[in-house]
Amino acid sequence: MKSLKTSLRTPPVHLMLATLLAFASPPASMAQSVPATLITGTVGNSATGDFLQGARVEIPELGRQTHTDITGRFIISPVPPGTYQIIATYTGLDPSTQQVVVKSEPTTIVNFELSTAIYRLAEFRVTGPREGTAAALTTQRNATNVRNVVSSDQFGTLPNMSAGELAALLPGVTGTLDDGGKYHRHGHPRDVNAAQ
Repeated sequence: MKSLKTSLRTPPVHLMLATLLAFASPPASMAQSVPATLITGTVGNSATGDFLQGARVEIPELGRQTHTDITGRFIISPVPPGTYQIIATYTGLDPSTQQVVVKSEPTTIVNFELSTAIYRLAEFRVTGPREGTAAALTTQRNATNVRNVVSSDQFGTLPNMSAGELAALLPGVTGTLDDGGKYHRHGHPRDVNAAQ
C-alpha cells in the first residue's frame, strides 16, 4: 500500500495526460482563425542618417500606435491580414505615409525615412559687421597694461547715442546716467565729472 506522502508527490497518470492534451491542442475557435502578423521596422532622419527615438508610428484603421525605441525600431503586433496606411511622425519633420499589404506571413517590415523642407534650402550666407568687435578685442589683448576696449557694435542702438551711455556699460565702471544722457562717475563731484 502506498503511503500518503508518496501519493501527494506523484499525481495520477490520467491527470497528467488530461493536462497535456488540454495544452497541446488549441480550441476550435483558434484553429480556424487567420494568423496575425507583426509589423516592424525603423524610422530614420534621411538628412542626418540617424535613427529617431520616440517617433510615433500608427495604423489609423486599427486605432493602433507605438513609439520607436532608442535604436529607432518599432513593433506593432498583432495585425490581421489586410491593406493599411501606416503613418510615421516626428516633431519637426514631415510625416510619412506608406500603404502596406499585410499577408499571413509572420513579419512585415516597413522602414521610414523622414525629412523636412528645411533641409532642402539653397545655400545662403549670414554676414554682419564684426570687424569693430574683433579690433577692440585685439587692442585689449595686445595692451601692455590693463585696458578695457569696447566697440560700439557691442552696444547696439542707444537712445541718446552719447559717450556717457557707453561709459556706463563698460566693465568695472560705476556711475549714474541723468535724464539728459550725461554720465556721472561715483566718487567725484557731479559738476566736474560729467561725460556726454
